[in-house]
Amino acid sequence: MGTIAVAKSISLPVDAATAWAFVSDYPRFDVWQSHIRSIEMLPNGDRKVFFSDGDVKVDRIVSSDDETMTLTYEMVPDQEPAPGAPVLQIIAKFVVQASDSGCEVEYGIVGGVPDGAEEMATRGVTSNIEGALAGLRDHLAAAE
Repeated sequence: MGTIAVAKSISLPVDAATAWAFVSDYPRFDVWQSHIRSIEMLPNGDRKVFFSDGDVKVDRIVSSDDETMTLTYEMVPDQEPAPGAPVLQIIAKFVVQASDSGCEVEYGIVGGVPDGAEEMATRGVTSNIEGALAGLRDHLAAAE
C-alpha cells in the first residue's frame, strides 16, 4: 500500500474560538465543505458522509479537544474504495490556533492508497482540503 500526506493552512480574520466552533461541529461539515453533499449521523456516533461525486464513506472521531482546538477523525476501515478516489484509509486532523490577526486553521490528511495511485489520490485530497478551507473562510466571512 502507498501513502499520501497533505496539509494546508489558512489565516482567518476571526478569533480562534469562532473558527473552532465551526471546525468542531463534526455533524455539520456539509455546511462549509462543498465536496460534501450531506451527512447522516449514525446511532454509534459514526458519521456517514455523502460526497458530491456520489461516493459514500463512514468516518468517526478519534479525538476532539476544545482546549487545544484539535479535531482528529478517521475513515472506518474496510470500506470499498470509490472509482477515481482510491483512498483506502485516512486520518484527518484540524488544528486551530490564535494569531495576531485572528487565527490559523490547518487541515491535514494522511492516507493509505493502492500502490501506484499516490499521485491521483494526492490531487484529490489536496483539492478537498483546499476547498474545505476556502469554504470555512467564506462561511465565516458570511457569518460576520
